[in-house]
Amino acid sequence: MKYAPGATHAPHHPTKEWVEKISAMHLFDQGWNKLREQIFENQKKLGVIPQDTQLEPWPSSILKNWDDLKPEDQKLFIRQAEIYAAYAAYSDHEIGRVVQAIEDMGKLDKRSSSTSTATTVRARKATLSAHRMRWRSSTASMKCRPMYR
Repeated sequence: MKYAPGATHAPHHPTKEWVEKISAMHLFDQGWNKLREQIFENQKKLGVIPQDTQLEPWPSSILKNWDDLKPEDQKLFIRQAEIYAAYAAYSDHEIGRVVQAIEDMGKLDKRSSSTSTATTVRARKATLSAHRMRWRSSTASMKCRPMYR
């Protein structure tokens, strides 16, 4: 089975509940320069990229530095990022429920073949594990199951 959601293609229509959840996390409030640096350092810490990897200079000729934007532009871009993230998170949550249901039925392919569903699921679980920890506390209040166990 191949799963290719169109969830992150515009227009994005997350529910108010998911937008509020993401907004409350303040993930984007420091702007894209700081977020880029945080993601880069986290990738090093997790071993996704080599420790000696250097972050390329910001392409300021193409995209302004966050601190050079007007406050109203920053507010707009923060909101756009929250909406995008809310819908991506919602999509991940829902496919997690589907995968869990397939696993609960004993029908999940658990072979280690690189083309198997189980391999894809393991990769997805690893990618989303940090999100799961963050979202677990609010998932209960949303009356939803956690994305993955």
